[in-house]
Amino acid sequence: MTCEHFSEEKKIEPQRLECEECKKEHLPTVALRMCLTCGHVGCCDSSIGQHATEHFKKSGHPVMQA
Repeated sequence: MTCEHFSEEKKIEPQRLECEECKKEHLPTVALRMCLTCGHVGCCDSSIGQHATEHFKKSGHPVMQA
Protein backbone atom coordinates (compact mmCIF):
# COMPACT_ATOMS: atom_id res chain seq x y z
CA MET A 1 0.00 0.00 0.00
CA THR A 2 1.30 3.45 -0.85
CA CYS A 3 0.48 6.81 0.61
CA GLU A 4 -1.90 8.79 -1.61
CA HIS A 5 0.16 11.94 -0.95
CA PHE A 6 3.19 10.39 -2.65
CA SER A 7 1.50 8.82 -5.67
CA GLU A 8 3.43 11.09 -8.03
CA GLU A 9 7.17 11.46 -8.29
CA LYS A 10 7.91 15.16 -8.06
CA LYS A 11 10.69 17.26 -6.68
CA ILE A 12 9.57 20.19 -4.55
CA GLU A 13 11.93 23.13 -4.14
CA PRO A 14 11.62 25.39 -1.10
CA GLN A 15 10.16 28.82 -1.84
CA ARG A 16 12.59 30.41 0.63
CA LEU A 17 15.31 29.35 3.04
CA GLU A 18 13.73 31.17 5.98
CA CYS A 19 10.31 31.60 7.55
CA GLU A 20 9.06 34.72 5.80
CA GLU A 21 6.31 35.25 8.38
CA CYS A 22 8.82 35.18 11.27
CA LYS A 23 11.02 37.64 9.40
CA LYS A 24 8.08 40.03 8.89
CA GLU A 25 7.01 39.69 12.54
CA HIS A 26 10.60 39.89 13.90
CA LEU A 27 10.23 36.52 15.63
CA PRO A 28 12.99 34.00 16.31
CA THR A 29 12.84 30.68 14.43
CA VAL A 30 13.77 27.39 16.13
CA ALA A 31 13.61 25.15 13.03
CA LEU A 32 12.08 25.17 9.55
CA ARG A 33 9.53 22.89 7.91
CA MET A 34 8.85 22.68 4.16
CA CYS A 35 5.47 21.80 2.66
CA LEU A 36 5.90 18.90 0.23
CA THR A 37 2.87 20.03 -1.78
CA CYS A 38 3.89 23.60 -2.65
CA GLY A 39 7.32 24.27 -1.11
CA HIS A 40 6.15 26.80 1.48
CA VAL A 41 8.71 27.17 4.28
CA GLY A 42 7.46 27.92 7.78
CA CYS A 43 8.75 27.66 11.31
CA CYS A 44 8.16 24.59 13.49
CA ASP A 45 5.76 24.22 16.42
CA SER A 46 8.61 24.93 18.87
CA SER A 47 8.83 28.42 17.35
CA ILE A 48 6.59 31.21 18.65
CA GLY A 49 4.84 31.71 15.29
CA GLN A 50 4.14 28.06 14.43
CA HIS A 51 3.83 29.17 10.80
CA ALA A 52 4.18 25.70 9.23
CA THR A 53 1.11 24.54 11.16
CA GLU A 54 -0.69 27.75 10.21
CA HIS A 55 0.08 26.99 6.54
CA PHE A 56 -1.39 23.48 6.94
CA LYS A 57 -4.57 24.83 8.56
CA LYS A 58 -5.08 27.38 5.76
CA SER A 59 -4.02 25.22 2.79
CA GLY A 60 -4.88 21.67 3.85
CA HIS A 61 -1.48 20.50 2.55
CA PRO A 62 -0.87 17.46 4.80
CA VAL A 63 2.82 16.52 4.40
CA MET A 64 5.93 18.44 5.41
CA GLN A 65 9.65 17.82 5.67
CA ALA A 66 11.90 18.92 8.50
